[in-house]
Amino acid sequence: MGNKSSRNKKPINLTTTTKTSNMKGAEVKTEQHPLSPKRTPSQAYRSGESDAVNRVLAEVEYQGQKRVRSGYNEVNFTGGVLNCFLMIFVFGAFPQHFWILYLAEAFFLLPLKTMHLMKNKPLNQIYYFFDFFGL
Repeated sequence: MGNKSSRNKKPINLTTTTKTSNMKGAEVKTEQHPLSPKRTPSQAYRSGESDAVNRVLAEVEYQGQKRVRSGYNEVNFTGGVLNCFLMIFVFGAFPQHFWILYLAEAFFLLPLKTMHLMKNKPLNQIYYFFDFFGL
């Protein structure tokens, strides 16, 4: 009980017959695989693919270095994720005390953000931060 369509398919002929003439003028039949030139399409595809992958990896590395220069790193990321989990836990387990945690973080993180914005260029980013607070 096999697949009916697989029984009715004809085998694919991957060889081509070419006629060439030798030095004596006689025609000689040779069979050649269509992908047998020095560089097959799969080899060309693989080399092109590896070039593309290398370019993508170089761009990813460049973007990663750019992010690190602008302040993104593993410590900041881990701290932010742990802060999210802490906020979720406190909000779920002790909702009546959530505002205390939020207030404590605001007293620590907002001045830290302000100092960071004042230290870095462009300075006009601090004005957007002050506009948020209505100052």
